[in-house]
Amino acid sequence: MKVFSLLLLSWALVLSACVSHNSPEVQNISPPSTVLCSIAVLPLVNDSDYQQGGVIVYRIFVSELHKVKGLTISQEGDVRKLYRQMRIGPKDTPNLDDLKILADRLRVQGFVRGRIVKMREDKGRLEARPILALNLRMINAATGRTMMTIYNSRRGEDYRSIMHFGVVNTITELARVVSDEIIRQWFPAGEVKCQ
Repeated sequence: MKVFSLLLLSWALVLSACVSHNSPEVQNISPPSTVLCSIAVLPLVNDSDYQQGGVIVYRIFVSELHKVKGLTISQEGDVRKLYRQMRIGPKDTPNLDDLKILADRLRVQGFVRGRIVKMREDKGRLEARPILALNLRMINAATGRTMMTIYNSRRGEDYRSIMHFGVVNTITELARVVSDEIIRQWFPAGEVKCQ
C-alpha cells in the first residue's frame, strides 16, 4: 500500500509540474491570394525597457525565418540602408507609398513588421526568469494590407516539462523559442512552394 501511495504521489508531482503549451494568438485578416516567396523583416519597435531588445529579437527572428525552405529574406543591412535613405526612423511606421518603394528596391512581395510589447529578465534566487511578448504582422507589399497578425507572450517557465527541466533561462533562448512558434503558425509545412 505504501508503494502504491508513493507512486501515486510521485505521479501527481510529475503531472503538476507540467505546463500546457498554449499556441500564440493568430488572426488571419485577409487570406493570402498569392504565396509570398520573398519578404523583408522591418525593424521591430521596442516598447520594452530592455536595451537593444529590438535588435536582439530581430536578428533571432530572421535567423529562425531562414529555416523556412523556399522563402527569400532580405538582408538586415539592405533594409536599414533604405530606411536611412528614405529618412524613416526605426520607430516610425512606413506609409503605403514607403512600403511600395521598399518592396520595389528590395524586390520583395511582403513585409513582417512588429512591436516588442514586453521584454525583461527578472532575476530569481538561482536563475533568471525571462519574459517576452511580441506582436507581429505580415503585410502584402502590393496592397499594404495586413494579411496575418500574431501575438505571442511567453515566460521562460512556460516550457517547464518535469520539475525544473525544460525551463528557458535566457532572453535570447526565449526569443528563439517564441520566434519558432510564430514561424510554425505562419508556415506550418516549414516551406513555401514558389514557382
